[in-house]
Amino acid sequence: MDSPSTSSSIKRRQLSEVGRRLRNDFFVANSNPTKEELKALHAIIVVQSGCEHYTYKNLQHWLVQRQKSKMDLNIPTNINMGYLSEWLKFNPNPDYLTLMAWAKALNVNVTQIVAWIEEIVNNSQSSMSSFVPSELMPPPFTAPLLPYPYISE
Repeated sequence: MDSPSTSSSIKRRQLSEVGRRLRNDFFVANSNPTKEELKALHAIIVVQSGCEHYTYKNLQHWLVQRQKSKMDLNIPTNINMGYLSEWLKFNPNPDYLTLMAWAKALNVNVTQIVAWIEEIVNNSQSSMSSFVPSELMPPPFTAPLLPYPYISE
């Protein structure tokens, strides 16, 4: 049997540390760049030592994957938490349909909304507890029960 030729196999090359740092710093500053901004970043990266092989397509793919992973993590941004805090002022005990609407508006799932609300409530209660007597503290947030389909026998 012949072993596969090394010349025909594609060698995967890593981006240098400088290139990764440029790319990551750019993403932190601007996670949704325009095509022109992305092309400018690519032009800066490819002139760095060890980054000559890095294509514009590689950069586009990395950006899409990074954006997806950021969304998948459901990291609470200041904007999301700000919206939730405001919504909770007007509706401190939201029902399931309201939670669904909030989740849809923020492009996350209901479970994540409930976790964020609990975080907001816990943070506000811990900051209030230093100067508000416990009997005056608002009751803890309790998530509404999720609806289950009726099962007939």
